[in-house]
Amino acid sequence: APEADPLTRNVALEVALAPADVAAADLPAGVFARGTIAAPNGGQLPDALWLHRSELVWERGTPLAFVVRDADGAPAAHPAPLELGLEVGEGFLVRAGLSAGDRLITAPLDRLATDASAAGPTPVAPAPDADAGG
Repeated sequence: APEADPLTRNVALEVALAPADVAAADLPAGVFARGTIAAPNGGQLPDALWLHRSELVWERGTPLAFVVRDADGAPAAHPAPLELGLEVGEGFLVRAGLSAGDRLITAPLDRLATDASAAGPTPVAPAPDADAGG
C-alpha cells in the first residue's frame, strides 16, 4: 500500500480517467491534483469524535484539547493530549484522548495554560444561562 510522505502528507497515485473526461478537461500527463476519495459506508462513522482544527492547540508537536473538569470543587480547563486520526474536512478524527460527553472549551484557547504541571489548570466560569437573560 502506498505511504504518505511524513512531511507533506502527499501520496502519489494514478487515477484512470475515461478518454472523454481527459479530452474534456484537456489534462496533460503528470499534473498535480487534490481530490477526495469516497469512504466505504458513505463515509459515515457513527461513533467517531471529530474536532475542527480551530479547537486544537499544538504544544511541542502534540495536539491538545481543553476539557472542563472539576479542580478543587470548581470547573477548570485541563489540557488533554490527543491522538489524531484522519483529517476530515476542516478537522480531524480523534483516536484517543477524549470521550463522548467530555465538555470542551473551544474559544478563546489563547488564554489557557497548556502546561498544566507548571501553571495548574485554568479556572473557568460557567456560560451565562440564556434563560436567565445573562
